[in-house]
Amino acid sequence: MWEAAGADGTLGSAEEPLGSEGEAVAAAGAFLIQHADGDTDDHDAAHAGCFQPHPSADGYVDCDGRPL
Repeated sequence: MWEAAGADGTLGSAEEPLGSEGEAVAAAGAFLIQHADGDTDDHDAAHAGCFQPHPSADGYVDCDGRPL
């Protein structure tokens, strides 16, 4: 399991336990990279490694930023 807060204020966490500590580290690292710069307007670049829905200021969104 992991929980993180990106520099852009987006909160994230694992929805379910992952297979190993390495998987959790990789997932959290990918999330932090996606949400590292709160000043970016480039959604595609910010979500290049997106692989699962995640929380945003508008609730949960998919990798294209659409609300779920």
